[in-house]
Amino acid sequence: MDELVNRILSILIEREKNSLTLSSKQTFLKERRGATDFIYHQHLVLENVGALFLNKLANKDTTDPWIEWLFSGFDYGCTFTLQLAFDVPCLLPCSLLYDDWPVQLLSKNGKTYHMISKRVITYKDVALFSKKTILLIARNQVVTAFAQETLMQNEVEQIERG
Repeated sequence: MDELVNRILSILIEREKNSLTLSSKQTFLKERRGATDFIYHQHLVLENVGALFLNKLANKDTTDPWIEWLFSGFDYGCTFTLQLAFDVPCLLPCSLLYDDWPVQLLSKNGKTYHMISKRVITYKDVALFSKKTILLIARNQVVTAFAQETLMQNEVEQIERG
């Protein structure tokens, strides 16, 4: 019994260290993608992600095999990084940018997109952002002076969305 517990613990520890990188441009082969992806990899990276893919993800369109696979990964407690194939922030669905999704969106140049759901963005919201962050701000949001100063000091790119 102890041997089984130790084996499971070693798999879980190894899982936390492992990540898997795939391209969304590859044809999805159900026989090659499945539960083993999620059992042995805590974090998965999907490269070359287009706007149509993001739209399907935001709409939870599980008729697409990649989207179905991604949602299966959520069930296993996996986190995902989606490396975008485009740099047009207005095409990003807002629902994917909030922090309650276990998905991180990266621009073509490796910066992380963030959007804060609160009307007033404070220092507390942006204190840990770095120059590898792009903050998308809605027109109806207000950034406090201290938060704005912090964003400037940390060289955080800010983009206003309509």
